[in-house]
Amino acid sequence: MGATLDGEFHNVAVDGNFPYPKLRANKLGVSRSNVNTKEFCVLLHRDRSCPTMQQVDPGVPVDPPYSPPPPRGFPFCSCRDSFENSNYALSDPVASRTSNGMQQYCFKVIHDESQCVNSGHPVDCCNFDLYKVEFEMTPGCYGSVAYTTLDGVWKPPFTQFSPPSLRVTQIKKASNISDNTEICLILRPPCTTLDQLCAGDSCKYAIFNAPWLQTKCCPVGETSEL
Repeated sequence: MGATLDGEFHNVAVDGNFPYPKLRANKLGVSRSNVNTKEFCVLLHRDRSCPTMQQVDPGVPVDPPYSPPPPRGFPFCSCRDSFENSNYALSDPVASRTSNGMQQYCFKVIHDESQCVNSGHPVDCCNFDLYKVEFEMTPGCYGSVAYTTLDGVWKPPFTQFSPPSLRVTQIKKASNISDNTEICLILRPPCTTLDQLCAGDSCKYAIFNAPWLQTKCCPVGETSEL
């Protein structure tokens, strides 16, 4: 057993008799003028009979066991996800076949300035430039998005394995020109329909502003397959 004062080692002694022994450290060289700036630490040997401060002094409070925070729901990050406080939404998809026979679903971005409801809520996310759209995916469908298109331009798929999601990034459109932006998902087995990809009759999506901005906006909505 020992102690340190601002990192300098000091020996300690045990004074008194059972059941009221005391630990004592002498010649610390601390004055009234600097006592509030000193760090004093007690060192316990883990292989001895009292390896914790709770065993040395039962009055020391015991820290509760660590409990990890509950997992976040989609979009699995800390951001403002209120749909009512955003001017953005996605249309229901239009299904079609590509020239090589693959199933394609296309969504249109809707930017409606009358949609935002400000009363009693933060207004920071009512209007922001469009940077990214994410879709929640079924775990078994990882790899089923062959590619995506943004306004007809081919883009490689960016899928996250755990938790599973699909991202269409680098959209970079100002809010005043984002309306009717077209996002298409081209699917391949094992999941060739939206109800398979999204595990239900609707797909959950989130629309993001740029990640480097201080206010993180990610309004979440759901769209159904037509």
